[in-house]
Amino acid sequence: MRIESPRNVFCISSHVDLAGIKVGDNMLYISDKARQEQVYEKLKKAVSDGNYKINVYYKKDFPLRFGYKNTPRVGDIILEPHIGYAVHPFCPPELSLISRNQSALHMSTHGMSPDEPEMRALLVMKGPAFNENVKVNSIPNNTDLYALMCHVLGILEAPNNGSISSLLMALRIPRAVPWAMPDPPLKAAFFDKLPTLVITVLMPGLMLLVFCITLCCFAVSEHRGDVSLLKGYRLLNERGRSHQGYVLRRSQNAVNDRTPRHGVLMSMSSEDEL
Repeated sequence: MRIESPRNVFCISSHVDLAGIKVGDNMLYISDKARQEQVYEKLKKAVSDGNYKINVYYKKDFPLRFGYKNTPRVGDIILEPHIGYAVHPFCPPELSLISRNQSALHMSTHGMSPDEPEMRALLVMKGPAFNENVKVNSIPNNTDLYALMCHVLGILEAPNNGSISSLLMALRIPRAVPWAMPDPPLKAAFFDKLPTLVITVLMPGLMLLVFCITLCCFAVSEHRGDVSLLKGYRLLNERGRSHQGYVLRRSQNAVNDRTPRHGVLMSMSSEDEL
């Protein structure tokens, strides 16, 4: 909103000592109740004496229609300028220069009542969820846009004071597509945590299982002794005896022993290749 004249800019620091006071956008944060009253009275008097079109409120008295006062982030004292006026905590030096020279003030700001037509923004919606070439005559609040976006995306809203009732005629579908609607809380919580569960629990568990199986197989093969060498062979219980045309071999466990272990020799069976 355009500010017509330097005389329409209210400088808080020109009327109140801001030492120890946190300053926000058109609001002051003052924890001490006695100082709250002192600053409030000074601001009310300065606005009245200077004929500024600015409303000064305690937080508890701020109109409910703004949907603004029931939050700890809002200041203890709120200043609401009318159209064409502005509030600044510390006015820049050039503002005084403009005022003395009566130069044009090129300045704009926001923060006036949303009930004023000049404060209304242009909202254009396009996509598969919206009807085409539809003009919405009702006036949604800014808080309604959050509910609208959640509805279109099919996600669960956090607690809020918005509504899509004024925008229903713009929607092509009465509600978000079924597959985009939120799951029940328990199911949604499980699937939200599923990737973490797989990475931190299931994958390490699977790797540990494979390692244990490999370790067991290796241990068994180490202790089987001659048995692992006997597959496909016939045992010869008589020392020094062999079949004609076959080669005698000692057990691998008796390589370094002149007498085969347990007096057992092996020869290839007739079914095996030489």
